[in-house]
Amino acid sequence: MSEYLFVSDSVAPLGRGEAAKSVRGLARGLIELKHRVTILTLATSEDAGRIPGLARRLRKARVETSEGPQEFGLFEGQFSASDPQLLVLEAAPANTAEAAVYLGGAVASLTQDGLLKPEVVVGWDEASVVALARCGAAAKLFVLPQGESSLRFDALQAKQVGLAPGDNAALAAFGAAAAQAVIAPTRSAAKHLEASADLSVRPSDEPIVAVPFGADEPPFDPANDPALPAPFDAANPAGRLESRKALLKRLSLTADPRVPLLGTGPRLEGTGGAALIGALEGIGRRDVVVVLPAAGDRALVERAAVFAIEHPTKIALLQEPTEEDYRLMLAACDAWWLLDEQDVTGREAGRALRYGALPLLSERSSAADTLVEWDALSRTGNAFFFRDLSSAALEATVARVSSMKSDAARWNALQSRLLATAPGWKRAAMLIDGLRSAAAEEADLQSVALP
Repeated sequence: MSEYLFVSDSVAPLGRGEAAKSVRGLARGLIELKHRVTILTLATSEDAGRIPGLARRLRKARVETSEGPQEFGLFEGQFSASDPQLLVLEAAPANTAEAAVYLGGAVASLTQDGLLKPEVVVGWDEASVVALARCGAAAKLFVLPQGESSLRFDALQAKQVGLAPGDNAALAAFGAAAAQAVIAPTRSAAKHLEASADLSVRPSDEPIVAVPFGADEPPFDPANDPALPAPFDAANPAGRLESRKALLKRLSLTADPRVPLLGTGPRLEGTGGAALIGALEGIGRRDVVVVLPAAGDRALVERAAVFAIEHPTKIALLQEPTEEDYRLMLAACDAWWLLDEQDVTGREAGRALRYGALPLLSERSSAADTLVEWDALSRTGNAFFFRDLSSAALEATVARVSSMKSDAARWNALQSRLLATAPGWKRAAMLIDGLRSAAAEEADLQSVALP
């Protein structure tokens, strides 16, 4: 059992967005492996005070800032018994670089006082880089969850963290120099970082490793999701039909269970959204139902609304969709278009699998790194790929889905496969722990076997 410390400027439910959810998911995965996990983050006192289980400590953290030494309040607690211990620095930084300075100072202060004694530090994104440098843990891992680096210290911040004039002021360069490995969510993201000038300054033996992210952090659990009318999982997928009924009823639609239901989300935007709107006229002539979110690019949503009026039994828009609506759509739909080719995390694909929706995606997408084309003969695979993100390609996938669903035995086999292959954070935690072990033993991290 090892003592892990995560450092991030956002963690759910204190923060919103993918970073916050991912930090919590990976931390819970490590707890499943019997490790002890603490997360150090920051938030305003108002945000911290709204979270059950957090209490203000009498102790404060002393941090060197651009205005001199300052003392920041601390909150401590747990969201639930299965969640990590949380330390929250009471601060409201103006930007990510300032957050990095605050978190780095807090780590130095808290480790010096013995409140933190980590064996492993996992720095999550660019706000963690100073903490990675200031902590004396045996293993240090730097996660860039978006597969990119873009932020820089200003001149005063660079001086504060010990950079000399002319040094690379990129936060990612600072973090990579302090860590023993850089972690990206997909092979595509890892290749992108390999080509980054900011990361070229890292030691020659420091690898950039692809660790596929999970998709099972709360509340993304169809067996316990309060947004769904009935629970389901890989062993008992029948509850998906209740989600389909609930969504169709809400949209005042009727459709035979054998008719494919397709969707996308959480927003209609970008090149992919435009390609799908361009395909709707042809899709509307097929025996399928399409549900789209009325969120995203206003022009695309308005065009989708026109098609919904022209094809009232085939195309529908879900108005003002919430995150709960998004999960209901995933649980109800037979197939799910993944339209953002810029997404390097693969998280949308993982969530589609988690809820039993067949991912439909471009073979150029980063999510294709972790998915396999369905093969009917061997009954293996968990996605349908198309060559490019065009209206013609999107319409063609509808024909494939319709053909597949017309054979009940094949479709049931596919759906079981989808639910069974959804990525979990425990698997990601096992890979992270393998890197931790190699780093602590000063082994060659390049040799750690990762998919």
